[in-house]
Amino acid sequence: MLMLLRFLAKDNNSNDVLLKIKAVDNAGNQTVKEERLSIDITKPRVTLSFDNNRVENEFYFKENRTATIAVEERNFSEDAFKIFDYRPGGRKGRQAFWRWKGIPSKRFPEAETAADGKSRLYFNKDGDYQLSITGEDLAGNAMEDLVYAEGTQAALDFTVDKTAPVLSVSYDNNTANHEFYYKEGRRAEISIEEKKISVRIWWTIPC
Repeated sequence: MLMLLRFLAKDNNSNDVLLKIKAVDNAGNQTVKEERLSIDITKPRVTLSFDNNRVENEFYFKENRTATIAVEERNFSEDAFKIFDYRPGGRKGRQAFWRWKGIPSKRFPEAETAADGKSRLYFNKDGDYQLSITGEDLAGNAMEDLVYAEGTQAALDFTVDKTAPVLSVSYDNNTANHEFYYKEGRRAEISIEEKKISVRIWWTIPC
């Protein structure tokens, strides 16, 4: 005889589900069997934050940035979470490494195996960056929509530019009397060298 048992996962969403089965035949013989199950229907929660949100012109930063990716998950799998930063020229940077707090998860206080995981990425060089974060838990639950910490600016696409523009001025007339007097007009050419812009300005000073 084959019997099928069905119970609701939402009512048993735990890493410590005890399934106890007892079978008794007509003669009074009985067998008891216990199985422990892990049921997880909760999606991982991932929060992204930065130490530097002083943005200029929508997505430019003139100082280093450090991204912190925090995961709250009862059944975390490091291999199932992928965090990449895409660097200048479409080059894919290294995958982030996970570091664990070593304390019980605030979201899952009842689970002894749960912990709040954190990973950090450092953006210390000039460049255009893109972040990609995907992941799922050991049960195959894909992560919730990415959560941004309060005050986060330009989270997934941004530029770090710590190099000041170089300004130079040249003239077509450098014949001066008494150091800085000129009897004819001068034409000034002002050049600005900057990775994001290239500007030249001509300015004619009449006599």
